[in-house]
Amino acid sequence: MVSNGMTSTTSGPEFAVAIDRARCDGEAKCFRLCPVRVFSLERPAPDLGWVKRAKVVLHGGRLAVVVNPSACIGCMACVEACPDRAVYVFRSDS
Repeated sequence: MVSNGMTSTTSGPEFAVAIDRARCDGEAKCFRLCPVRVFSLERPAPDLGWVKRAKVVLHGGRLAVVVNPSACIGCMACVEACPDRAVYVFRSDS
């Protein structure tokens, strides 16, 4: 715990977030449900196979990417929401 006389903060566990690009079909549920904006949506890489590209296009044409991993609070909403089971949250105590 750190105290500066006015406020106290407790340093808790940190979390690492990963998306399995081979599994993600771009439904963006992780992006919509994350309360702390860990994810963003981006156009897929041009080398994405045509089957995967078709799935992504059906869901809006964008894939989720992790842009703010340090903001993760470990609530697991993204993991629970992902129908593709493509999102992973790991606890990494420092």
